[in-house]
Amino acid sequence: MFSRLSAIRILAPLLIGGLAVGCGDGQRGPTAPENAAAPAAKSMSPGPGASQAGQPAPQGKAGPGEGDETGALTLELHPDVWSTSFATSKGNVEAVVRGKGTADIDLASIKLAGDGSAAPLAPAATKREGKYAVAQFKQADAFKLLADPLPGDTKTLTLTFLLKGKAQQLTASVRIVSPDGGGRHHGADKVRLQIVPDDWNTNWPHSKGTVAAILRGGSVKDVDLHSIRLIGDDPKAAPLAPAEARRDGDHVLARFGKADAFATLKSPKAGESHEVTVRFDLKGKSTDLKQTVEIEGPENGG
Repeated sequence: MFSRLSAIRILAPLLIGGLAVGCGDGQRGPTAPENAAAPAAKSMSPGPGASQAGQPAPQGKAGPGEGDETGALTLELHPDVWSTSFATSKGNVEAVVRGKGTADIDLASIKLAGDGSAAPLAPAATKREGKYAVAQFKQADAFKLLADPLPGDTKTLTLTFLLKGKAQQLTASVRIVSPDGGGRHHGADKVRLQIVPDDWNTNWPHSKGTVAAILRGGSVKDVDLHSIRLIGDDPKAAPLAPAEARRDGDHVLARFGKADAFATLKSPKAGESHEVTVRFDLKGKSTDLKQTVEIEGPENGG
């Protein structure tokens, strides 16, 4: 038989080895398989409202233009549908600029320009709201920036301003509509004529612009576009075919060259009134509509 001391000497190494295996730190030993998985680590990536250190980020208002992915400034006009009634309106239109850098726009330098000959228009009021710069313009004044605006037209306006002392410009388009929705009221069953403009200038023989004849009413869909002619009061002048004629929603628009239209009048002089006829086929029947135009001198523009 072994003595008690001998038994302890034999068992001690085995006990120490077992404790080492059972109480290890989890690291793979030299004999562990190569594909054994290591313990997964918890992700500490910050959320949307946290800083890189994992702490909540300071909560403040977004600066001008923040959130714009490209950083480009853009222009919006409100409203972007302009009625011909704007010419006598007391309302406002707003030009809204958004994007990075609106804080650097010189509000006092803002001007709005159209496709007409009118000088660029200064706003009635300006303000900065967060990431937006806003300029307000009187509707009547803004409408005067457009050249011969007619229902169905699309017009482009340009906003200019200084950004950190450098000249910048942005453009936006508006659609022109009639105030009565194309004449659904007051005798909608009859086709009516409107000539725009109705003040013809003695310098038109040298003009490259156009004058428009607008037909409105419940039966306008039955107008034969190919039959439209403008006839002046000079019996020697041949009926004038339009340079363009189109059906646009609930009205018909025909454009004539100013020089050609003026040539249909008999010896027009400033201060006179002349009658103009627009002839067309309506459901196969020849129809004449008449309107008087006033003659102005070259000092009145046009």
